[in-house]
Amino acid sequence: MRQTAARFLEELVGGGLLEKQAFGKHSFFINRPLVNLFATAWHSA
Repeated sequence: MRQTAARFLEELVGGGLLEKQAFGKHSFFINRPLVNLFATAWHSA
């Protein structure tokens, strides 16, 4: 299951939909446009 999820996430990174950030032995997959949308909504509230 974990390998399937990792492969799927890597495909999304390759397609430009996610950004991969590695911290130590952990990797985080970030949807930058979604993060920016939340940040904009937070600042305008």
